[in-house]
Amino acid sequence: MNENEQLDYMAGYFDANGCVTGKNDAREGPLLWCNVTTIHTRITDLYKSIFGGYVTVIARPDKQYASRLIQSTRETFQWRVEHRKAVAFAAAVHEHAQLKRPQLDILLAMQTLRGDGHRVSPSNKAARLELLNKLRLLNKGLYADSGQTISDNLSIPYIAGYFDGDGCITGQVQDNTAGAKCSTSSIDLELLNILHLRYGGSVAKIFDAASNDGSRVGIHDSFSWQLSLNQSVPFVSEILPYLLLKQTQARALLEMASLRHDRKLGTKMPDETRARRFELLSIIKAANQNKQ
Repeated sequence: MNENEQLDYMAGYFDANGCVTGKNDAREGPLLWCNVTTIHTRITDLYKSIFGGYVTVIARPDKQYASRLIQSTRETFQWRVEHRKAVAFAAAVHEHAQLKRPQLDILLAMQTLRGDGHRVSPSNKAARLELLNKLRLLNKGLYADSGQTISDNLSIPYIAGYFDGDGCITGQVQDNTAGAKCSTSSIDLELLNILHLRYGGSVAKIFDAASNDGSRVGIHDSFSWQLSLNQSVPFVSEILPYLLLKQTQARALLEMASLRHDRKLGTKMPDETRARRFELLSIIKAANQNKQ
């Protein structure tokens, strides 16, 4: 990937698994930072190598993190970047991001309200606190006018980054034949509709916020976009060169799709073809479990 493609990829992954967050520090006032949470050190190493920051382990399978409300069956890592490095990151990925651009806007606006190196004026401090409160509402999905717009012309590296972060290639067995499909879920229906119009498949609501009892603030409708095995071929073929995490699953899916059998011919699928498809199914399952 060239530099622009790499930023597209990183923005896509950040939209899927990243966050701009902050706190109101008693001494320094409102502070913001960016982070990416993942089970893949390849991703945290990528962000750290380009933008600095640091990486911490935030969950382990053999340890409880009750205070953080984290439950994990795998070791989970978080890359975090603060202060000027956070501003540099936000400025670099801002034009490449889609879903998190309003949050990045807030971080960049916060930077313009810094003091002269000694103290922040009362008016700037109030403005910074207002931005922090706006960010919190955005992260909960409770800010009505986010100004968020999504491009109809998403780049392939961006889609690959988003799919590496929030997508899945899963295997399945139907009529004694191994198959596979692609899917991704989001609370942002607009993004999934753009993918649906571009690659086909189907979009469905998988969680209805109206059924929530109201005890969990910020819970939204959630949607899923799915592609069948054959529908997945054009999509996976396009993003494969840019995938960093799901290349094994993608290649297995494409080979599985190439081992087609036309039932209309009235003949059985050859045993060797059926066996190979089950081998590919095992490869997909193993890769999804980080065993390969």
